Amino acid sequence: MPENRNSFNQIHSHNQDQMGSHDGTVQGERQDDTADMASLLRELPEPGEAMGRFTVVSREPLPEYNSVGVLLEENTSKARLYHVYNRDEENLFSFNFATLPENSNGVAHILEHTVLCGSQKYPVKDPFVMLYRSSMQTFLNAMTFPDKTIYPAASTVKEDLFNLMSVYADAVFFPLLKEDHFRQEGHRLELDENGEPRIAGVVYNEMKANYSTHDSIAGDMCYRSLFPDTPYRHDSGGDPEEIPQLSYEEFLGFHKRYYHPSNCLFFFYGNIPTSEYLDFVDSMVFSRFSRSELEKITSVTVPVQKQWKEPAQFSYSYPVSPESDEKSSVNLNWLLAEMNDPVEALGMEVLSDLLMGSPASPIQRIINESDLGEDLSNSSGLENDLRQLVFTCGMRGTHEDRADEIETLILDGLDKLVREGFDPELVKASLSRFEFRAREIKGGGPYGLKLLIRGLRGWLHGRAPGESMEFTPYLQELKKRLEKNPSYFIDLVKRHLLENPHRSRVTVYPDSDQNEREEEHEQELLKKKVESLGENAMDQIAEETGKFREFQHEPDSPEAIASLPYLSVDDIPRKVRSIPNELDAVPGSNRSMYVHEVFTNGISYIDLGFDIAGLEEEFQLFIPFIAHILPQIGAGNRDYSEMNMQWGLQTGGFSMYSEHSQSVDGRYLEYAYLRLKTLDEKSESGLKLVKDVLTAADMKDYGYLWDLFLEFRNDFRSHIVPSGTNFPAIRALRGVSRQSLRDDVWKGVIQGSFVELIHSKGEELGKDQAGKMLGEILQYLIYRIFQSENLLANITCQNEQRAVLAGQLEDFIRELEAASPVAPVGENPILSAVIHEITPGISRVQPGLEGIAHSCKVNFTAMALEASRITMETQIHEQLLAHILRSGYLWEKIRMEGGAYGAFCVSDSLAGTMMFGSYRDPAIQSSWKSYENGLRHLAGAALSEQELDFAKIAVAGRELRPMSPAEKGMISFKRQKYNITDELRQQRREWLLRTTPADIQAAAARLLENMKSGYRAVLGDQSSLQELKKDLPDLQVVKL
Repeated sequence: MPENRNSFNQIHSHNQDQMGSHDGTVQGERQDDTADMASLLRELPEPGEAMGRFTVVSREPLPEYNSVGVLLEENTSKARLYHVYNRDEENLFSFNFATLPENSNGVAHILEHTVLCGSQKYPVKDPFVMLYRSSMQTFLNAMTFPDKTIYPAASTVKEDLFNLMSVYADAVFFPLLKEDHFRQEGHRLELDENGEPRIAGVVYNEMKANYSTHDSIAGDMCYRSLFPDTPYRHDSGGDPEEIPQLSYEEFLGFHKRYYHPSNCLFFFYGNIPTSEYLDFVDSMVFSRFSRSELEKITSVTVPVQKQWKEPAQFSYSYPVSPESDEKSSVNLNWLLAEMNDPVEALGMEVLSDLLMGSPASPIQRIINESDLGEDLSNSSGLENDLRQLVFTCGMRGTHEDRADEIETLILDGLDKLVREGFDPELVKASLSRFEFRAREIKGGGPYGLKLLIRGLRGWLHGRAPGESMEFTPYLQELKKRLEKNPSYFIDLVKRHLLENPHRSRVTVYPDSDQNEREEEHEQELLKKKVESLGENAMDQIAEETGKFREFQHEPDSPEAIASLPYLSVDDIPRKVRSIPNELDAVPGSNRSMYVHEVFTNGISYIDLGFDIAGLEEEFQLFIPFIAHILPQIGAGNRDYSEMNMQWGLQTGGFSMYSEHSQSVDGRYLEYAYLRLKTLDEKSESGLKLVKDVLTAADMKDYGYLWDLFLEFRNDFRSHIVPSGTNFPAIRALRGVSRQSLRDDVWKGVIQGSFVELIHSKGEELGKDQAGKMLGEILQYLIYRIFQSENLLANITCQNEQRAVLAGQLEDFIRELEAASPVAPVGENPILSAVIHEITPGISRVQPGLEGIAHSCKVNFTAMALEASRITMETQIHEQLLAHILRSGYLWEKIRMEGGAYGAFCVSDSLAGTMMFGSYRDPAIQSSWKSYENGLRHLAGAALSEQELDFAKIAVAGRELRPMSPAEKGMISFKRQKYNITDELRQQRREWLLRTTPADIQAAAARLLENMKSGYRAVLGDQSSLQELKKDLPDLQVVKL
């Protein structure tokens, strides 16, 4: 549901693949929460109490998080520190700065990268990567938002956390900020492989990719258009046209202006005592400034945008290839007055869900049913990470000439809603979703990080951090207001939307000439920069390029490396952690179920796995679309609107996804999973809804089915560039692994071709006939897939719920078996086209070198080769080698020197493959060469024992990341299904601990030999691939 867009297009992250998970100890595992809250309070200082140079400002219970929040102030600088103190072993810290851009030159973003390139105490070139190599961290990142930059890290190991914090504190307050690092991360002039000048830089290349997709442009401009008088009008990440204008002096000045202790909000979370954090920041930060320096207080306030008296209209283009059929989007955006009432702010979140959160929502429904476009835009939702809330509602898959009609459609829909009111059941369903959200112990990242982001919403703008963290009290107060005033949400619509003139209309349309224009503009800018250097410009650039390369190649001194704090290999736990599970029979059936009895806070998680390995290829192609529609269609006696309300009322969510892999014992498994999560008391109702959708799905609403397909197609296409690495990775892996053929069918180039074929046939047939043909196929497939004999169940719950769920599963299976059979699909032009035009290509031999053409300004490369499997000791060596390469050689060669945004290397133990890849990469061939040279480097010289120990620590640390109850249940289930026993896991831990440098050297030599028969692929635009083909004539090109 679009309750919060969370600045998706506005956050720019230093490292994008560092997400941990949370085990939920904070949210209620203890039996006596009141008593524990009392003990937490006793362990913390009283308001007004002095703690060294700090004074306690406030101390507040946070009962819904089983925590206490203590706010302190440093006496001289007036810097604020907030600790969410609890019993969670996953501790987190974050240094957070208000950083307000004055233009779109990307200085805040470039600085976020560059402070992590060496500091006074730790003068190595990239301490961030050194930490990544050798830490048991559960989260390590840095992120630039439109109005702030944050530096969070988390670990379950106390010593590790303080090591991370020591390096981060020195980085943000005492960075070296060398000009060469500014040129590396920001922008520079250099000569390419052909001796031609070009503009390069990590952030520069990253933002070129950001400005090449519809969704990123629309997402940014929807909110920026509303703030013409504040820093929010600028792109804090940087506009590629403006980034080259940033000077080194401006860059240094920005750090001096904003990175002062008085402008830092210090955040801590977890079970480490507050006093230890205070002692740390005293010695590592405040004591290193003189009193006079601390007294130079930096006051940064995000200004409030003045309200408009009338709406405004804006249009922006995005680049597409000449043959593209991409369409436009039209979004209406409202800026709300500053929201000082947290209950009303939550009310706007609920309102966003009411209006657009499901197919039953009135605004989403009128948009989806309109012929003006295809479906709800991805930008739709509530943005609540800025000082003022922004509400967006729009349509995609349209033409820019229809902007007036779409604006009228949305405004008339809101006006009609005010006259007729919300369906009371829809309101109940929405509130039920929010109540479930409050109850569930979530994973997907450190819980402290979630509270940090929530806390900064108010704290950055002068309010208490605990105010914007709280949720449950506000939800209870919201329900009271609704009880007193049943028209509460209608009043919000009137006041904040219909009667609010501060509205922008943003149209984003495709432009097939834009890439060419931007290339010409870049060449003009490049020409001016070269000419500004005088007659000997090329010699000067060549000399500077040479010096810069020398700087990049110069290794850190042993003294600099030794300055960093590290864990020891002795800190690695010798025993692996296990998750309790039990294989049981579903009563009254011959089906099995895995049971995981863990604390879930009164929530039942039910996973229903159906074996689909025998499904024909033409039907496998439909699996992702089935997953898309199942939670959205009508079933039983309910249309899709009523069904979606029931999902909200009775469950916390229902979804489908597919997965495949080879098991430890060599079996190839393919499963479609249904996941249901409900409150314990609603599990029976939830399972009945699942039964209805599997046995009595409504496939007669043909127009709606076609609308769902258009939505599915738009989602697929909008994720191509953000997930750009996946496509070449899947294609390269096809050459070495059977598993990746299925990935290609489900989510790769083949799926893309399938989606476009369906769209083309639908255009020929017309909306209703196309929907009817799809309905026939889907009706048969749902019956075919979800047979009880194919079922393997998995439940995660508390002890007292186990028997209840077992009985309900018995009833579910019996009703599934009683379902009426569905005849196979007859004459069907869509299925016939799929069989004749798509399935023959599924089994084609993968070329060793392939280009995937798509309209993107940067490239994504991949290389795949055969490797060891999970039961072989050599696979552990390869896993360590992969970590060493991606955090060392590949990072240095592809990111630091090549200017790509990132590079990776992944060892897949079940598939027996090794995958190399790069993303947002301007240098295709040099990256491919770097993969080979990286292996050659490790094969040619033995690692030091310390380097190997670092890798062991980091790889073992991944298993220390806490898990939510849902994650525990699913991970344990999959371990059992793939026969990954705790005994095997323990054996692998022992193999890891006894690995020697010679083992890594042998693994590199073995993989280097395998690379001779490896496969390469690249995703890029047509012109880049044409240039590549001149050097590599064997390159075969497919379109995406």
